[in-house]
Amino acid sequence: MLKIAICDDEKIDRKMIHTLTTQYISEYHMDADIHEFEAADGLLGALNDSSGADQPDIIFLDIFMSGMNGIELAKKLRNEGNRSEIVFITSSNEFAADAYEVDAVSYLRKPLEASRFNEVMDRMMNRFSQTRAIEVNCERTLVRIYVSDITYLETRGRQLIIHTVAQRFEVYQSMAGVLKLLPHDEFVQTSRFETISLAHVTSIDEKEARMDDGTVVQLSQRLVEHIIERYDEYRRRIR
Repeated sequence: MLKIAICDDEKIDRKMIHTLTTQYISEYHMDADIHEFEAADGLLGALNDSSGADQPDIIFLDIFMSGMNGIELAKKLRNEGNRSEIVFITSSNEFAADAYEVDAVSYLRKPLEASRFNEVMDRMMNRFSQTRAIEVNCERTLVRIYVSDITYLETRGRQLIIHTVAQRFEVYQSMAGVLKLLPHDEFVQTSRFETISLAHVTSIDEKEARMDDGTVVQLSQRLVEHIIERYDEYRRRIR
């Protein structure tokens, strides 16, 4: 689940960002936990009260706010080790250079345009797919696996086997439990016992999916229509 913070002292702008975000995540069947803040102090307080695991994945940050402005807040967050993706929202290009100093993803002008907003979201989703990882118990050892490396998962008896580009991991966890850790829009179950990464599919038809490592995964006829629809959605999104 994506964790998103919106910090803007204008209620109408917060609502617009919230609406555009909700539309985006709904279109791609994602889940998100979105929180709004009207000032830097509120966001800082929430971040200080949370654990590192609860830090936002994305922060939409207005630059012109009363009290601490967005650039000052971003610099403070970076100095404290926060690595959230930051997107500045503003009505001026005055601070464009400062945005790059804090490794901001983008600098969006008000009034926001849905097409431009979606482009920025697509860029962040691509960045997440390369750096996101899950942790699973493998032979009593906690193993970190990058999501982008996972090709497919299969259940064999009581074991779940996670296949990656380099090796496979055998874990005593349920398919449903591991799927909760993975981005919903990048994986789809092909049967009761198998799930594939859409990023590693080279071709698909009404009977099987062919993976980039040469594996052929049979598709449940009950799920074929849903699987192909999800694959087509994924392909449209990454174009």
